[in-house]
Amino acid sequence: MDVVCLNDASFDIAATAGLYSALTGVLAGFAFTALILVPSLVLSTGRRLGEEVAGHIADAARVLVSAFLALVLASINYAVLGGEPTSGGRAAAGELLAGVGLAVAAILMIYAIVLTLETVAELADGTGPLMRAAESSA
Repeated sequence: MDVVCLNDASFDIAATAGLYSALTGVLAGFAFTALILVPSLVLSTGRRLGEEVAGHIADAARVLVSAFLALVLASINYAVLGGEPTSGGRAAAGELLAGVGLAVAAILMIYAIVLTLETVAELADGTGPLMRAAESSA
C-alpha cells in the first residue's frame, strides 16, 4: 500500500488573498461613500436637529470611520498575502488574521447601516421617538 504525502498545499492562498483584497477595497469605498453621505443627511434637512438625532448620526459616522479603517487595514493585509510566494503556515495564519478584521468590519458596516436607516426613517416619518425629541428641543 502506497502512502501519498502532499507537501504543497492545494489551496492557493495568494490567489485567494488577491481576490479578498479587491473585495475589501470595494467595501472600503462603500464605507467611505456612506461616511460622506451621513453628514450630508444633516445638511440636507435644512433645520436644527435635536441632540438625540444628532447623536445618532454622529454614532453612525463613528462606526463608519471604524469600519472604513478596518477594511483598509484588511485590504492591505490581503494584498501583502497576495504577494506570498508559497501557501504555507505563515500565509494561512495571515489570512486568518485578515479574515477576523474583515468579519469585524462587516459587522460594523451592518451596524452603521442599521443606525443610518433608523435615523432616516424617523426623520422621514416624523412620529418616531427621535423626531419627537427633535421637535421638543426646537
